Amino acid sequence: MDSYGFRGFEISTVIVGVDIEAVWDRVETWQGVNYELSPLVRMTAPAAYPRVSDIPADGEIHFTSYILLFGVLPIDAHRFALRAREAPFYFDERSHNSLIKVWTHRRSLEAVEGGVRVTDHCTIKPRLYLTGGLLGFIYRQIFRHRHRRLKRYFARRPS
Repeated sequence: MDSYGFRGFEISTVIVGVDIEAVWDRVETWQGVNYELSPLVRMTAPAAYPRVSDIPADGEIHFTSYILLFGVLPIDAHRFALRAREAPFYFDERSHNSLIKVWTHRRSLEAVEGGVRVTDHCTIKPRLYLTGGLLGFIYRQIFRHRHRRLKRYFARRPS
């Protein structure tokens, strides 16, 4: 695949005082995803796939997740495909929606001294080339928000 039009970013944060299994147990659920995204947006998912590890990692589209602005207003439909996963360390998603021709999202967890490093690496190829800069900026801000929310969740959780 050529790199024409692709935009990418990586966001990484360390969550202290937790083990990798506890973080994976949270981040691979739709409840966890939606906590990270709230209050900005919410993603729907079918009951058949309550966790990332339930989705076949075969690169095929297995469902459409509706993106709901502030949890209620449908703004997009994200066709979800998983290419790889290694619980509790990693998943690799390649999907698309109405604005993005190719969306890749790789989330990895790494045990580090005193906690867990969570790293999200995302690339987008917009359907309209000129929207790439704006979409890249928006998604980068969303993932910064997600990392803040994830850290907050574990900071407030009793040991």
